[in-house]
Amino acid sequence: DNCMRTSEPCIYAVGDATETSDGVFRDVKAWTPLATVAAMQGRIAADHIATGKSIPFRGSFSTAIVRCFGFAVATTGWSERRLKANKTPFAVSVINGWSIASYYPKANAVLIKITYCPTTGRIFGGQIFGGADAGVDKRIDVLATALLGNLTIHELSHGQYSYSPPFGTTKDPINIVCLNARNINDGLIHEIGRAH
Repeated sequence: DNCMRTSEPCIYAVGDATETSDGVFRDVKAWTPLATVAAMQGRIAADHIATGKSIPFRGSFSTAIVRCFGFAVATTGWSERRLKANKTPFAVSVINGWSIASYYPKANAVLIKITYCPTTGRIFGGQIFGGADAGVDKRIDVLATALLGNLTIHELSHGQYSYSPPFGTTKDPINIVCLNARNINDGLIHEIGRAH
């Protein structure tokens, strides 16, 4: 259950050996062998064992990041492929942005893709690719937090992120990918060159 109890109430299970609920779609079961999820489940189980109460486990968003050959790739929530396989209606927004002010030394390109509900705008997931120093980690964490809060493209497009040319852009790529999604939903733009 969401306190990490098994079918035997005195036995708890956490970590890689557990199947829990998905964080985006709670009725879907998820197996997420990630240290961050295991640590959170361990804390929830320990709290419940020690006090008889705990903050319930909200499900796994499968947030992960890897570094390979000077690049970072990150994911959270549901990808386009997974949504198609589940036959869930969704829309996609993809943008190319900059990690910091583009005129500033060491600016890196960042590619962000989000999936979201075409009617409510609720964010289902996202993937980010960029240079290892492009802030991919902080941006995937923003998307993971948006999933936790059930935020929409409308709400996240108004996010206020730290700005100074060596640290970010006046409109962060997270803002831009959500503004792009809003423009798609409002019929203001149409994506081209992408297989749906």
